Amino acid sequence: MNSAARAFGTLVGIALTAGFIAAGPSGGAGTAVAPGPSRTPDQGSVLPDQIEPGTETTVVHGPDVSGPAKDTVQRGQPAENPATAAAMCAAGRNTGPSAPGVTANKIRLASTAVLDGPAASLLSSSPTAMQAVINKVNRAGGVCGRQLELTVVNDGFNAQRGSDFIRNFIDEKYFALPVVPSAEGLSAAIAAKSISRAGIPVVGTDGMRLEQYDEPWVWPVATATASTMRIMARYGYEKVGARTFAIVWDDKYQFGIEGADAFRAEVQRLGGTVVAPIRLNPDLPSYGSDADNFNHLCANGKCDMVALLLLPDTAR
Repeated sequence: MNSAARAFGTLVGIALTAGFIAAGPSGGAGTAVAPGPSRTPDQGSVLPDQIEPGTETTVVHGPDVSGPAKDTVQRGQPAENPATAAAMCAAGRNTGPSAPGVTANKIRLASTAVLDGPAASLLSSSPTAMQAVINKVNRAGGVCGRQLELTVVNDGFNAQRGSDFIRNFIDEKYFALPVVPSAEGLSAAIAAKSISRAGIPVVGTDGMRLEQYDEPWVWPVATATASTMRIMARYGYEKVGARTFAIVWDDKYQFGIEGADAFRAEVQRLGGTVVAPIRLNPDLPSYGSDADNFNHLCANGKCDMVALLLLPDTAR
């Protein structure tokens, strides 16, 4: 996804964040406002001194705003009128520490990103877009008088490392995970039930893998890779008139495997044929034999349409 799409995802996340926080707690400080299971830290989390040096950066923008909480609205009860709601969200008049990671003047957000390795060509710009939206929100006063603080760590698209970082975020009491462009680590955390046990919102994700749609605490904002590939196959068949198809996909990461399966199934459903299924390992130094195989299978116009489901550098 490009930076604009990432920024949109973060905006959605911030809107959800505002909805959680503005409602106010029913049980005082430390009461979780978001619906769903109560937050309990996952076991086996990584301690701060176990995180690789140089991988974490924390940025806070705007002055801290302090002051006692003034409102008495209970959870799930709307304010009497918009003016009352606006007054409750004014600096110094919010509910104070209303959820883990939320104080009277701060909301702590965290994300795993991909800043190096093969997937960096696709995902490395996402923290810039996230921070740009956070800066805009903070300059406008934040959310209910609270400034947003974003912590980003680089997991290199490594599933175990990303899952460890996310468990650490949970233990360190971050309120939510915006965007989380590193789908591998997020998927590992979902599979380990870290997200559901903690009840931590993951808002504005990229939809790259199907489990993002099965976990109720994760809100994808992008089209699933599998759906994108079905749309691509249908467009080729119905709009372009393609009947023979080739697909070249990444066989290391799950987004490529899921997308290729969906594409081939949709081509078959439509009545077409995948005559050149080419799987690639993105870690190889060259693809000479794969290219020869592709050229042989698609020679003399045998492939009406070619779909690439690869990381950008691999595709090039």
